[in-house]
Amino acid sequence: MQFDRPRQGAVLTRLALRAGRPVRQDELVRAVWGQAPPRSATGNLHTYISELRKILGEPSVLYTDRDGYRLDVRVQDVDALEFDSWVDRAAQAWSGGGVEACFTAVERASRLWTGAPLPEIAGPFAEAERRRLEARWLALRKLRVQALLATARVTEAVAECTGLAHAYPADEQVAVLRSTSLYRAGLVAEALSTLDVFRRRLRKEAGTQPRAEVGRLYEQMLTGDFDTGCAERSPSTSDGGPSPADSSPRAVRPAQLPHRPWGFVGRDDELAELSHTAGSPIVITGHAGIGKSALACQLARGLAPRFPDGQLYLSLGGSKRTGVPPLGELLDHQLLTLGVHADDLPGTVEQKAARWRSLLAARSILVVLDDAADAEQVAPLLPEGTSSTAVVTSRKRLSPLDNVHRVPLAALEPDAAKRLLISGCGTPLNVPISYHHVTRIVEACGYVPLAVRAAAVLLAEVEADADAVQQFAMRLRYHENPLEMLSLSEDDDKASVLVGLEHTARTLSAPALDLLAWLGSRSYEDEATVGMLHEHEPAARAELVESCLLDHLGGDRYRVPTLVRGYGRRLTRAGTR
Repeated sequence: MQFDRPRQGAVLTRLALRAGRPVRQDELVRAVWGQAPPRSATGNLHTYISELRKILGEPSVLYTDRDGYRLDVRVQDVDALEFDSWVDRAAQAWSGGGVEACFTAVERASRLWTGAPLPEIAGPFAEAERRRLEARWLALRKLRVQALLATARVTEAVAECTGLAHAYPADEQVAVLRSTSLYRAGLVAEALSTLDVFRRRLRKEAGTQPRAEVGRLYEQMLTGDFDTGCAERSPSTSDGGPSPADSSPRAVRPAQLPHRPWGFVGRDDELAELSHTAGSPIVITGHAGIGKSALACQLARGLAPRFPDGQLYLSLGGSKRTGVPPLGELLDHQLLTLGVHADDLPGTVEQKAARWRSLLAARSILVVLDDAADAEQVAPLLPEGTSSTAVVTSRKRLSPLDNVHRVPLAALEPDAAKRLLISGCGTPLNVPISYHHVTRIVEACGYVPLAVRAAAVLLAEVEADADAVQQFAMRLRYHENPLEMLSLSEDDDKASVLVGLEHTARTLSAPALDLLAWLGSRSYEDEATVGMLHEHEPAARAELVESCLLDHLGGDRYRVPTLVRGYGRRLTRAGTR
């Protein structure tokens, strides 16, 4: 399809990769222009949508949907999504022992690959999608090699690996697979040379060494102790490919993800979007109680099969009163988890971080970095390359981080908040509760998950009659500040939005705190303008946006989240302003 303007293609790409699901207008703007769009972005977007409808013809498949747009296509109509589907099937077949089914899926996926993806499509989303699809293509080719070795098709494996080695000379997994293929073909000297050349390249270009298992593989080949039979079958990955551990002593494969969050509801659009952006680190941001950790956990559980070398979970303590744990201690613990012997732990924090990144680059691991304090804490922990990735949560936007996919998390949709409230009260309900009361309660909670859960706990404790439920709903609705009524703890930010907001407020400068109090005292319903905020320092506005206490909607438009406004009123009463 030819486009008159490059950004038309970027808009269509974002819509097509959602395949029949709506894409919010702000998502489209970020996909085309990034995190700092021009003021004309929204108007230009409307123009591109109108032009695309003409290009697509009648009947139109491009619909306006809620606060965004929807392209009415199926997954099988979009090559990139169909490719993803076959890569996943190949990995699942291999994991389940179905070698022939794996070969079939690899072949179907390969037919869909026609070269560099999304050529001539502009925008940050298209660039991230190109990197993700290229990583998936590499993973598919690695998986094919592993299946070839498992069926003793050694000559084909050598040929496949030769091409991979030329294209990806710094990829440790490729080096291991090529060396293994050569060894099994009887080319021992070439197999040893492959590992030796890779080791010298890594030391020269990155200043690091391959992981210990690669060294042991070299020794086994050198002494003739390496198994020349079929490759041991183990799960592959749809993003990072087979682990070098499949051809060498098995590495530790951690599984640290927390249990799926109880009562998780909603977030379908976010999960659909993020499941196709797992090639780049994902940063989920939002104020206290908005559901960042729950979404990260739900997402990570869904992505886990793509990362067969393991899943790591690090609580970074950004919201803890005790402060963040020392980075060196965190790294020591995780390096030990990944199989580094205590005697081999590096001495300095910088050396520990370098070793951590080297291990992740050589494997296919999903890392969840929960509750990050700031970008400085996160940066050394982010994986490099494409085989591993990270999901980060933070009450800060972490703006200094580059090459990440940011997801500013908003409140739940009203229907999802209602489902959460009802499920939290118990099923079947012990008391009669009308739809009207449910609506009033979740409105007072600002549709914030933690606040809705708190309301459910309080509601479950009222006497079992309709009058008590009605009184609870009315008290909550007309309370001077529902935020205070919804606090279940005076010191646990996991049980109180109020406690979480107080913690964030302690990190603010005096001008930003004054601005927050001023915003809480306003009577506007939803949006503020730069004109209203003009008397305050631009730095204070930026600080509130960075702290996820003020939503910048683009241009001169801002929004104060409902419960954040309630906290601002609390500051005003306390005499902060």
